[in-house]
Amino acid sequence: MESAEVFLRSYPEKIQQTVSVLRDLLKQDLPGITEQTDVPAKMIAITCGTRYTDMICCLFPSQK
Repeated sequence: MESAEVFLRSYPEKIQQTVSVLRDLLKQDLPGITEQTDVPAKMIAITCGTRYTDMICCLFPSQK
């Protein structure tokens, strides 16, 4: 599975910075969360477990 950092390299620097701030905030406020990158869906899933029902939110970077 591709890391979020590698996934975000294809986006402009401004998008990378914004998503990084969001990821840091989530990690700070929700210790123990994990990220699952889905490249075909172009998203980063934030979860507190391994099941679909454990998903907290998804980040969908956009260049628009």
